[in-house]
Order: sequence, then C-alpha cells, then structure tokens
Amino acid sequence: MDCDESNRIEHSPDNVTRIPPPADGQTLCLTVQSGDTVILPFDLSSVPSGESDIGFREVDGFLVIEDHNATVVLEGYIDATSVHGLDSVAVENVHGAIVDVATWIASTDPSLDIVQ
Repeated sequence: MDCDESNRIEHSPDNVTRIPPPADGQTLCLTVQSGDTVILPFDLSSVPSGESDIGFREVDGFLVIEDHNATVVLEGYIDATSVHGLDSVAVENVHGAIVDVATWIASTDPSLDIVQ
C-alpha cells in the first residue's frame, strides 16, 4: 500500500472526487479532509460480510478499501472523521448511495474481533 505521486488522484476543486476504477494490482490514493465527498468505483449495495469481495480497514490513519487485487487508499480519513464526526467525509458507492463505512469496517476487517 504505497502512495506516491504516480498513483495519486487529484483532489477535485469542488470537494467531490470520483475515483476511477483501478486496474488489477493497482493502488489509487486520495488525500481527504472534512467536507469531501468521495465516490468509489464499486457497487456496495449488498450487505457487507466476511465473505465479501470488498474489504474496508484502517491502516495508519488511512481508510483502505480493497477489491480483489485493486486498492483505494483515502489518506487522512481517520483524522478527519475523528475530529469532525463520521459524516465529515462522505463516501458514496458507484450509484451515489452513502456507504456506512463503520459497518463495512466492522464486517470485513479480519483484524477486528467483534462479538455479536
């Protein structure tokens, strides 16, 4: 999960950034801040589960979204949402529906041990 200028997505001037579909093996990175809306290239309309093809996890303050062999990294996500609230960075699926990031992390991050 290396972010550098070669895989960085330019932040949109209107704070609404559409992430392009990453190629297999590709990592795309976007620095986010409070007030941003990020539109992911994934259909996240199904209920997340441990068997989902898409996984969300927190790594070093970044939100990491993995789909098979492709990765999207939202740098600064954890800081922005910790300071300004969970809805300060809106994450939407490819259809424009708001994604419940906390539910996706809780359901798909294998490092969490949540008892139900």
